[in-house]
Amino acid sequence: MNIQLKIKNVDSVETINIENVDNINSFEYEDSYGAYNKMSILDNGIIITRKAESHDSEIVLKENEKSFLVIKTKEGILEFDTKVLAFERNNDIITLVYKVNEDENSIEIKVVGASI
Repeated sequence: MNIQLKIKNVDSVETINIENVDNINSFEYEDSYGAYNKMSILDNGIIITRKAESHDSEIVLKENEKSFLVIKTKEGILEFDTKVLAFERNNDIITLVYKVNEDENSIEIKVVGASI
């Protein structure tokens, strides 16, 4: 199956088309910055692990549980609390809306051409 991933934040919307995904609940992709990403869909949220040249990051977004963003660089580690505002799985579309500080962001995962 193919997936269309939209990541929206205050500054931009990034749309990534991912082909030949075997498992909607766990897949890998390269973002527009050339970083490796692994996305895991849980019953109550999403975990994204990202490895880039300058830093690694992990964002854990879970409904009704501790959610956070960790960024690791050579200079040190930054950790931000996040809050999941909404998580919905409706047929072939998964949507998660969350806040980091006061900025609202969202992730939309849409299966293209096949059902979950």
